[in-house]
Amino acid sequence: MSTQPLTKGENDDVNKPLDPPISGNKPSSLAEGTSCNKPFKKLSLQAEGTSCNSTLALPIPAPSISPGSDPLSLASFTFHCKLGEGGFGMVLLASHSAYDHPLAVKLVRKSRVLVEGGFEVMVEREVLEETRHNVFCTHMFGAFQTNKYLVFVMEYLSGGDLEHLIQKSAPISSDAIRYLAADIICGLRYLHSKGIIHRDIKPANILLSSTGHAKICDFGLSVRDIFQPKKYAGQGAGTNLYCAPEVHNRQPYDAMVDYFSLGILLYEMATGEHPLCDCYMSDSEVADAINQEDPMYPPEMIADLKDLIRRLLRKNPERRRMDLQDVQEHPFFQGINWTEVELGQSPPISHLLSLPSPKAPLHQKFNMAYIMASEERKTSITSEDQRLFINFKFMSEGFAMKTSPQPSESPPPPDKSCTVDGEITPKNLMPVW
Repeated sequence: MSTQPLTKGENDDVNKPLDPPISGNKPSSLAEGTSCNKPFKKLSLQAEGTSCNSTLALPIPAPSISPGSDPLSLASFTFHCKLGEGGFGMVLLASHSAYDHPLAVKLVRKSRVLVEGGFEVMVEREVLEETRHNVFCTHMFGAFQTNKYLVFVMEYLSGGDLEHLIQKSAPISSDAIRYLAADIICGLRYLHSKGIIHRDIKPANILLSSTGHAKICDFGLSVRDIFQPKKYAGQGAGTNLYCAPEVHNRQPYDAMVDYFSLGILLYEMATGEHPLCDCYMSDSEVADAINQEDPMYPPEMIADLKDLIRRLLRKNPERRRMDLQDVQEHPFFQGINWTEVELGQSPPISHLLSLPSPKAPLHQKFNMAYIMASEERKTSITSEDQRLFINFKFMSEGFAMKTSPQPSESPPPPDKSCTVDGEITPKNLMPVW
């Protein structure tokens, strides 16, 4: 598995909300009804290693934003390299002339969403808007669509994900686990206070900043409006190895499923191993192990961490709830200043982790012209199908302020010759990238 952190003041800043709260706020894994216990290649919003996949490494000018132009279109970004790729699309490292920090731009192919029924992307869009002021959830600056893509503009987290960190560095020190667990617990408490169950907490869905702090990502399998004592009675979802017993048993469940997943995650950080299963088990074997087996704790694991994991991995969700009522008061968190944590003001822990370089390779240039030209040759999306993605566009308050052009005495008319509904056309690609 893998992880990496960020360093405040360089490429990302997770120690404070990325947009100021305003009044009047609007309120992979196991697909719904299926199961899988094998890892899969997923779209990622962070750097994996120290370099990107790119063909050119040339200095490039950022596109300027003229008055009247759309700051949320593919033409408004400079793309540098590919951060990740999956069946539904890709994530690119990008920069914007009106914003000081690198960005991760996630492009999701509408055609794959339509064919494979991947409308979780619409759930993710809604959850990201609702959680945009919370420092423990990945921040969405904006969302828009082109003829062929749904596009998320996200913060870039240079520390990688927890999966990579575990694969590379486990066992991780108890001090580092303490701060990472505190970050994740604050994120879960926030989500659950909003009636959101994540349902897919696992190492690959925990991203790290350059300071080493954790953020929850990938909300495509989330369900909303589940407040206690209400339970979700729909089909189970998540990644098989991290699902709670009540999910495997197809019972109604609530937010306690996320804490069971957290227990597995903490054990993996401390040992490098899953507490109950391995990836070679069948789905039924995984379910049996999670329902019936108890973890073996290595003698070197400190007693307080062992006790916390035991509470998180209670088979009975009501017992789990009872044992976690005062989780922030658990002895394992002695020394944690929860006020600082909740404000995103915890000290950096990057010195406790083995993280990649926080410097983003902004000198590189990604050949976006080839990508767009190849997409143009594919089957177009019908107007009826396009209506399924209505109201997808969003721009956060802070990004809107930063990208608002300064008025000039005689603003030139917007040049729309290089876009079609926000999509780049081949003839004008070279000046943009």
